[in-house]
Amino acid sequence: MLTRQFTLPADFQPLNIRQALKTWFIPRKWQHFLRIEKNILVNGTYHHFDTILQPNDQLTLHFSHVDSQQQVYQPSDGTHLTIFYEDQDFLVVAKPNNIKTHPNQPDETDTLLNQVAGYLAPKQQQPYILHRLDMYTSGLIMIAKNPLVVPILNAQLRDKLIKRNYLAMVAYNFALPSQGQITWPIGLDPKDPRKRMVSANGLPAITDFKILAQNRNYQLLHLSLQTGRTHQIRVHLAAEGVPILGDPLYNPHSKMPMMFLHAYQMKIPLPFSKNIITVTTPAPSSFENLLR
Repeated sequence: MLTRQFTLPADFQPLNIRQALKTWFIPRKWQHFLRIEKNILVNGTYHHFDTILQPNDQLTLHFSHVDSQQQVYQPSDGTHLTIFYEDQDFLVVAKPNNIKTHPNQPDETDTLLNQVAGYLAPKQQQPYILHRLDMYTSGLIMIAKNPLVVPILNAQLRDKLIKRNYLAMVAYNFALPSQGQITWPIGLDPKDPRKRMVSANGLPAITDFKILAQNRNYQLLHLSLQTGRTHQIRVHLAAEGVPILGDPLYNPHSKMPMMFLHAYQMKIPLPFSKNIITVTTPAPSSFENLLR
């Protein structure tokens, strides 16, 4: 059984219990068991789900039917992890360039999730994947430490309540405006199953960009996503004539030794809370070196 205890903030806008559970992204199945097993207490007492919650109420939620279908990752050496944030529910770590987020085969042990599994093993915990970065993309990844928060954080990712910002280096292009929005729809590339492409029949995709710095050869871009299509940033920048330096799929003639795409910032609403944390990691020194 997993338990959460917290006090509603003084500025909490009154909602009934049912509405509050929905705003906290508690799955319906778990709401059902909270109700029939009377496992949600308000100020120490069970109340009907139509009860209005008030500021400063103390809540206790006992989750007795939490499960997950995610695979178990084989642990590897987790001592080299760079951890930018950790609490009882999740951690945010840095993924280096040229390492996979997770294994594709059960016996793989050289991915980021294997390292996190090794880090959590002494605590009798295991990692639960929430989102991914391409193998050649570096930067921040959020990983759950228990199955309770997996559907909650997944719902926040789905509804774009968790904000992810990126940095990319491209070759200088005088025609690129200082800031703008790319709205090309993205679909499958029928000629290459690894790739995506701009397609009139594709799914809507929106990328906001801004030039942060530039010299005669390169431009450093800040990018944020309003949608989450596979390879969205890579496809959109290539379609605008500024493919990412070192991108092996969308800029194959680039001579760079790495792909210059870095997930540098995440803004995350904490589960069962109004608090939002901001986690930031600097760009690799290779980005700065190109601008000197």
